[in-house]
Amino acid sequence: MTCRYVKTAQRLFTNAEEAYCSKDEERAYVLYMRYFNVIQCVKKSAEYKKNKVFGLMLYVLVLCAAV
Repeated sequence: MTCRYVKTAQRLFTNAEEAYCSKDEERAYVLYMRYFNVIQCVKKSAEYKKNKVFGLMLYVLVLCAAV
């Protein structure tokens, strides 16, 4: 389940960056907020709680993939 959240977070972050670059700040804000909500769900997941290093690596992968 966490992998699905990570893929969703990657897509949301990428879309938010695209919206921000195209000067659509309202859409970018909404997408960033959705992104942060997904990250919060990842942090609450059992997989993350079992292995926080793994969870932090997933978080970094999301940021790196978006760049």
